[in-house]
Amino acid sequence: MDAIKEIASFVRGTSFDDLPGAVVEHDKELILDTLACGLAGSAAPGCRELARWAIDTGGSPQASLLVFGGKVPAIHAGMVNATLFQALDFDDTHDKAIAHTHCTCLAAALAVAEYAGNIDGRHLLATVTLGAEVMGRIGRSIHAPLRFNRTGTLAYFGAVTAAGKLMELSEDELVAAYGIAFAQTGSTLQSNIDGALVKRMHPGFAVRSGITACQLARLGITGPVNVLEGPYGYMSLYENGNYSRVEMLRGLGTEWDMLNIGLKPYPCARDAAGALEAGIMLHEQGVDSRHVRSAEIAMPEVAWRVSGKPYDAITGNPVVESILSGAWCGALGLVKGTAMLEDFTEKGVQNPEVRQVARSISLRTDDGAPAASMVPVTMTVTMTDGTTRSAVCRELKGSWKKPMTQEEMEHKLSMCAKSSIRPLSEERLRELAHTVRTLEDQEDAADLIRLMTPEEV
Repeated sequence: MDAIKEIASFVRGTSFDDLPGAVVEHDKELILDTLACGLAGSAAPGCRELARWAIDTGGSPQASLLVFGGKVPAIHAGMVNATLFQALDFDDTHDKAIAHTHCTCLAAALAVAEYAGNIDGRHLLATVTLGAEVMGRIGRSIHAPLRFNRTGTLAYFGAVTAAGKLMELSEDELVAAYGIAFAQTGSTLQSNIDGALVKRMHPGFAVRSGITACQLARLGITGPVNVLEGPYGYMSLYENGNYSRVEMLRGLGTEWDMLNIGLKPYPCARDAAGALEAGIMLHEQGVDSRHVRSAEIAMPEVAWRVSGKPYDAITGNPVVESILSGAWCGALGLVKGTAMLEDFTEKGVQNPEVRQVARSISLRTDDGAPAASMVPVTMTVTMTDGTTRSAVCRELKGSWKKPMTQEEMEHKLSMCAKSSIRPLSEERLRELAHTVRTLEDQEDAADLIRLMTPEEV
């Protein structure tokens, strides 16, 4: 029996009452963080154009576009909102799965909840949790080198889980929906390498496909049932068959993998975050970037595959490239000692001092580091007087091992809200935070959507 059958049974049979308190509280943190990232993401290149496309395309007014406003078919609302959540690469991350989760699961859940109606906060929490759990479990079981953008490929499973749970699909319908979504799966890593704007749309495509798959499955359309483990299933085609079924299913329903999802303190790709943090460490040691002659960053293979491009080889969208660039992020950390949203805008990525240092950086794989890990990352600088200094990032800030503080999370929420194309008032921001933190008591999950549509829209 394909593992997808056990996953579908777990999803179908799990409710809010089955979730431990720690899981519920962490999910609420992740939901609020994801909504914050969507506010800031609205100003990212390409997002305004995508929202305009959805409005111009038209169709049944089923679900709302966050921040921008207006109602469109649920599949289009979910696609746009997932893109907003993921646009700045500031959203949560499961380091073992190498994937963002809530950008997909929350976008799918909100779109379906709005057009279905009468979805309370408890049901929404269970739905989003289950979507993230499924994505994380499938992702953590993979031992193959990164070949596809897993935020995109795993997202198809997360989107079906979220949409199918809210649509109350039967177990067989869920399996069919996973198969129908798999038939649409595509998420090339080349978008990351080339710095293409479409990179941030991968989870959006998955949400559109996942909701569609559930709608079709409910109408009786069938899909392949050996979705994960068949000879042409996901693991064979996308991951070279290099995975562990035991690791995927171990403790299903009793051990909650979604507790391993971390929040991000910096608005850059996780692949480049180790370089950023090593640069910050050197800055804090008192290294003056103006006297750096050259630098080298050594990182694990999986991080290097995405962020190891030399700075002068950047040819794609400069904002997308900088978010994904170990050279840029390492230089930014060294020069400024931090990373803010304004550092990853069209103006911010032109910072001449950071660009000068980034050009001096060479990047290589660290053969002694675990190939599938994001750390350790070592940054070594050679000064103009010939001396060298090094710093090693051994654990990324925001991971489950090194979580952000409540104060840091609140600062991030405020920063994101101020960066929105339509900033929220302080009163509405407080109401949004309160609604998420008491979501299990909310009678209508659609209140989140209302609060994410600013007053002046």
